[in-house]
Amino acid sequence: MSGGDSIFLGNMYYELVATPSFIKEHLKGDLSAEAVLKSPSLIYDEHDELWARYQNECLEVKTDISHSHWYPSSHGFVELVMGGTVCALVPSIQIKQKIKSKKLVSLLPNKRLALPLYWHWYKLNSPVLDRLTKVIKSVTRDAL
Repeated sequence: MSGGDSIFLGNMYYELVATPSFIKEHLKGDLSAEAVLKSPSLIYDEHDELWARYQNECLEVKTDISHSHWYPSSHGFVELVMGGTVCALVPSIQIKQKIKSKKLVSLLPNKRLALPLYWHWYKLNSPVLDRLTKVIKSVTRDAL
């Protein structure tokens, strides 16, 4: 961008997750890509391309959103998955503890979608912005 700068922060990984009860009820224990694609899934809204990218890039299948429901709330997204009615792509960093505690299961753990993240800022000669940039670089270096 003109008058600005950007840096690559790292990749944010998304993984397909569901509850153990969802796996039992909707997948009958079948964790194959074919079974997962036929089960109820969640996308953010009609412009959400993550599910399509995941299907194309990770599963190498044609996009099918016929079993998907919309829920345009990043916080509510995980809560709806936790209700056991849908599976969804969620940032790994957001659900790490839920997977560790087995409240959520990564359905296809070797099939994660990587999205590159960049920090963009205007060069304003601002000590506050310089400090914020350093903090963002430091935190994302450890988190991503």
